[in-house]
Amino acid sequence: MAVGYRDTHGRGERAARLVAGTGGRSVGNQQPLLPAAGNHGALRALLDFGRSGVRRQPLLRPGTLDILWRVLSLPRAGTGVLLPAAGHLQPRRRTAAADSHPQHRAAGAGRLGRGLPLPDLRYPRNCRHPAGAPVGSVVGLNRPRGWKAAGALLAVYLLLVAGITLAAPDEPWDAFPAGCPHESNCTRVADQNVRGEGLAPMRIAAARDDVQAALLEWLEELPRTRILNSQEGFVHAVQRTVFFRFPDDFTFQLYCEGDETVIQVQSQSRLGTNDLGVNEKRVRGFYEDFDASALAPGNCAG
Repeated sequence: MAVGYRDTHGRGERAARLVAGTGGRSVGNQQPLLPAAGNHGALRALLDFGRSGVRRQPLLRPGTLDILWRVLSLPRAGTGVLLPAAGHLQPRRRTAAADSHPQHRAAGAGRLGRGLPLPDLRYPRNCRHPAGAPVGSVVGLNRPRGWKAAGALLAVYLLLVAGITLAAPDEPWDAFPAGCPHESNCTRVADQNVRGEGLAPMRIAAARDDVQAALLEWLEELPRTRILNSQEGFVHAVQRTVFFRFPDDFTFQLYCEGDETVIQVQSQSRLGTNDLGVNEKRVRGFYEDFDASALAPGNCAG
């Protein structure tokens, strides 16, 4: 197969042939291009031949095809090597060329032949370059650097989540809080409300045990929620925020007042100085979603 290359210093265009099975002998007065070991993708790109022998490819000049692959930059020698078509490269080793701005040139990580640096051919499938792009310019188009950056961000995220978990471990409570702790972003609906404007403790004409069982079922259906403690007349759950997994304590107190079961509720943050209204929304969500209408009518004591 012929590999076209161009002398950018004005000495014209030449072509060299890579012959498989000939020991890499030179063609004409040119030194052979010898694929180095370990550069499987580049080797596959060049060795395009059938059983009958090597299939020579025509020299490809800039702008002749929109699917050319310009994969090599030699600023010192002023030489660029072209691969004839996209299909020669494995999907994970696809590459493309665009403008020749210096910041877009690949530094060169692999080796093809003697003294010829190649970019790391690990580009996604179906890359294309603009027609007429200069030969010898290699651009980091869809390079795997994004995967490295994504991996770094994922590692930072996991460290943050682990730090939050260690800083605020789940410790079950055994009693309803007496009030809202300072800077807990608390919403409380009880004898004296904290936030929760317009809300009052919920009253249900049903047995307390039945109400508590229905409450536990409702909590189990909430996303990112875990029940830490449930005892007579008291429930403590933790619900974590969507992204950073900040834990918020969600507590309920159930007691009898006359024949009715009364529910007091409180939601508070363990960490942070601003909950962005999450605790308020959580409490109001309880009032909107919790349905005790299916419970058998009765008095609180059962």
